[in-house]
Amino acid sequence: MLTLTRTLHNNFNFSIKEILRDFLQLSLLFVLAIYFVYYAPSLLNKVFFAITLVLFYKSKKDYIWFTFVFLLIMCPGSLFRIISDSNHNIPKIGFGSGLELGYFGFFVLLAFIKALFKKGKKINSLFKHQYKWLLFYFFFLNVISVFYGVNLSLFIVYLKTFLTYTLFYSLPILIPKSKNWFKHALLFSPFVILIFISQLYNIFQGHLMIHFFLGNTEFISETFGRVVDGAVDIRPTGYHDEYVYLVLLMCLILLNVLKNKILRLITVISLVFSIIVVVISASKAPIIVFMFVIFGYFLTQKTGLIKLYKQLVIIIGISAIVIVTVPQISKSFNYTLERFTKLVEFSQGNFQNENRFQNRLPKVLEVAFTNPITGVGFSEKFVSSYPGGGQMGEYHVGTINLIANAGIIGFILFFLFVIRFYQVVKLTKRKSKDKYVKSIFNILLLGFLGIIIINSSSYQLIGYVLSNRQFFFLALFVSFTEVFINELNNKRSISQAK
Repeated sequence: MLTLTRTLHNNFNFSIKEILRDFLQLSLLFVLAIYFVYYAPSLLNKVFFAITLVLFYKSKKDYIWFTFVFLLIMCPGSLFRIISDSNHNIPKIGFGSGLELGYFGFFVLLAFIKALFKKGKKINSLFKHQYKWLLFYFFFLNVISVFYGVNLSLFIVYLKTFLTYTLFYSLPILIPKSKNWFKHALLFSPFVILIFISQLYNIFQGHLMIHFFLGNTEFISETFGRVVDGAVDIRPTGYHDEYVYLVLLMCLILLNVLKNKILRLITVISLVFSIIVVVISASKAPIIVFMFVIFGYFLTQKTGLIKLYKQLVIIIGISAIVIVTVPQISKSFNYTLERFTKLVEFSQGNFQNENRFQNRLPKVLEVAFTNPITGVGFSEKFVSSYPGGGQMGEYHVGTINLIANAGIIGFILFFLFVIRFYQVVKLTKRKSKDKYVKSIFNILLLGFLGIIIINSSSYQLIGYVLSNRQFFFLALFVSFTEVFINELNNKRSISQAK
């Protein structure tokens, strides 16, 4: 039974100097990563990233290292994205093709080992029963896979991805205090500005910002957009939705935690840029979810709105002037509006020009109907549903893909996790007497509902076969929720910082 104190004291605080020192350390790591990936010899590249793994294992500031790796895997501004047949990648270490383990895999493995042997750790998972059933069913799906064909090389790829599951264990142990989670959010949020810069570069130069670092030595052919009158209307992305979505949620949470004007201003700027980059990207599902969360936030928020309105009006006003006065940005924004109007056509049942309904959905439905009760597991039959040889978590038909993989039974197990998450957050919110804590729980509920909306209408965010970055995103979101609730349950103070 969760019990909360009636009054939360104002003893949560950290100085500007402390945050600045952490941010400079993170920025130095980020800049060095750029140098060693794109300019240094391959051997030095491997040495640098091997050293960072050692430093992480010995570090007492795990939140900085998780922020660093989170940024690497989210590829802000198209940096650090994998380039086939190139030395300009974050290195892999192993023995022969297919047996190597990437940097992220080693990091996750070290994090698990570090958490496993951490002295004085306290494990109080709010979802331990749900995790046990999901883990049991995961092993069952491996058995089911045999009956539908197993490709060894693909199975090895799956095994590497499954390492990411351990983050749900490691993160609450290595970052056990909400104070450090808030620092984590303050550190990664400002990098959304880099995404905006990359979008401007994409619009004005006609290619991704990664070309700036690669020069003419490499070529990336990927271009989002459409052809109009013989020219390409560029659809600038330069980010992964999960990163920008977490920036949105954590910035809204930080506004209920921070009192310091400078830190609040940084948070508001990061929040506004997260909205701008999503709008410019013309991504329909993220735009809808952002609108849902933001409107929900304003409807449920009862304190500090006047300050927030003032800051938002100034920054959004400047952004609107830029959109209107700069032709290239204005053209991209119009493209966003045009894509968004497609939702009206969908609501009227017109799916004629929508790729996910015409091409992707039929393939996944075919696999789902093969065995709708238990799914076909991680088999070759399941892989046949991949659109154009896509990657895990990129299907744009999330819920149906979950059923194809894990069947109705797997869907029910994940649905029970969703119910448990809602019950725990709702119960804790009801018992809290602090208005700021209540607001934070409102944001967590809105954020979780947003995840469900994305999974139901677009790409998969709930299931066994997500990409590494999607597992990382979910682990961060769920682990922060666990730590925050457990601190309240333990009668620790999480109130406004100075």
